[in-house]
Amino acid sequence: MSLFRMVIIVNKNAHLQLIIILFSFLLIGCSSNFVTTKQNPETKQKEEKLSKIDQIAKNMLEGDTDTTELVTNKNLPKEESDFLFNYGELINFLNRKIENNEIPDANGDMESFIDKKLRNEDIDSIIDMRVGNLIDNKIKVAYEYKYLDKLINKKIDPLLNLWNSGEVRIGMSEKDLLISCGSPNEINRTVTANGSSEQWVYSNIYVYVENGEVTSFQD
Repeated sequence: MSLFRMVIIVNKNAHLQLIIILFSFLLIGCSSNFVTTKQNPETKQKEEKLSKIDQIAKNMLEGDTDTTELVTNKNLPKEESDFLFNYGELINFLNRKIENNEIPDANGDMESFIDKKLRNEDIDSIIDMRVGNLIDNKIKVAYEYKYLDKLINKKIDPLLNLWNSGEVRIGMSEKDLLISCGSPNEINRTVTANGSSEQWVYSNIYVYVENGEVTSFQD
């Protein structure tokens, strides 16, 4: 093989390698742009700016029903602020009653039972007042309230439909049971080595509760 032909072959190989290298860089650049483009929506979502009302509604949707800012921040729109305040205070009230065992039971002397009965009536009146306020102040959600709209659809509307309905379902929470049926006439608690269970006694139904959920009932 002549020296001239060898030089041509070497040059062709060099050109081919150069083309492969350039093509590789081009592919890497395209891939990087694709990843960047794909990540942009996520970055944009993280930077989502919410109004203060919608941020509070988002927190409530996630289970945080702190109403402090609704009271202290005087710059919030009153209609939306009052509406969220009534929902948050209703849930907080029910949580306190359940966590502190302030729902009446059949244990203790007559004086204690009367005291619990009074607190029982207080529970029902507070529930009725708060739910009544929610109904009276029901708002038409403006388009910018993304999470307030979700809160109403997922939490508040089902609560209003359940209120005083007398509906009992397996798996429903104590809070939902209180909203649906009101506080019971008494609660009988049974403690075993495996834990505790409760029998909620109403005038027309016995409801059995374990770990905060309805497990069975007798009507």
